[in-house]
Amino acid sequence: MGYQGGFLTQNLSGLTVGSKTLDPTFDEDVTAYTVDTDDATNTVTATAETTGATVEIFLNGVSQGSGTTTLSKSITWTANTDTVTVVVTYASSSKTYTITVTHDGT
Repeated sequence: MGYQGGFLTQNLSGLTVGSKTLDPTFDEDVTAYTVDTDDATNTVTATAETTGATVEIFLNGVSQGSGTTTLSKSITWTANTDTVTVVVTYASSSKTYTITVTHDGT
């Protein structure tokens, strides 16, 4: 349950962009990813490691919504390269994960 050195963490335990493959493969300690998609829309799902943590998803700096522990949002890509930012907050500390999404726009 999100413990690191005996303390609850702001890590994610899961991060997906539809069925696409993140590069590098998801690891809670890695905070920057890339993914390629040819879809106009994908569902971004982020799951916090600590129950009760707040998860917020941004697309190009604009909030797409927030929730507690797990959040899934359907994202419509707006450019050939978009930036998805996921912020996990617990106990007034936060951690940010970033995914650079490239697609052909069709």
